[in-house]
Amino acid sequence: MSTACPNGHESEWPDWCSVCGERLEAVEAGSDSATPDVVPAPAAPVAAAPATTSGPTCDNCGVSRHEHDVFCESCGYDFASGSLPEGSAASPDVAPVAAQPAPMHAKITVDTGFFAASVGEVDLALPDPLPEQQIVPLPGIRILIGRKSTSRGIFPEIDVLSLTDDPAVSSRHAMLERDASNNWTLTDLGSTNGTFLTAEADDAIEAGTALPITAGTSIYLGAWTRIDLAETTA
Repeated sequence: MSTACPNGHESEWPDWCSVCGERLEAVEAGSDSATPDVVPAPAAPVAAAPATTSGPTCDNCGVSRHEHDVFCESCGYDFASGSLPEGSAASPDVAPVAAQPAPMHAKITVDTGFFAASVGEVDLALPDPLPEQQIVPLPGIRILIGRKSTSRGIFPEIDVLSLTDDPAVSSRHAMLERDASNNWTLTDLGSTNGTFLTAEADDAIEAGTALPITAGTSIYLGAWTRIDLAETTA
């Protein structure tokens, strides 16, 4: 089908003459089929609607974040360590620092009841007057209990002979040891007269075996020496 051109041409196009390019009447009349040869100017851009948040969010403040973010851009929360910057309000997920256990000390006295139970084992007499109670702090991780021997290079942290005048204590009698959690053990080092946890003096602990002990434990050794462990308070 062809369209008549005002210039007498038979146009193959319905809107513009395919021979001379004259605009046809159908276009002038506003026909719906007319297609102008002019490209319209682009419309002004329309702002995109905000995207719905569906990704990960900050565990501390709830603001959305990218899965590869290291810190929250809103509150500074560290996603790797689970902590807030220093000085920020504490996050509910951050556990409080546990209180450190109290340090220990030893109370060293002459125990006449223990001496009475051991008189058959040693041929000694109690010192007169009896030495007063002594307090020895236990700041280290290894506390040697014994008797000083300069010739042998033995200098125990608890020198029993100088504290209670007890000669029945071996130079290297027993060892107190503390681990990183402030748990203590007691080990007899092969002493001559043994180490006891009661005043009965008939059941010495096994030499070389570390026994767990706590504050309130009483240790008996030598002929009359008693060592009570206690927590040190301010």
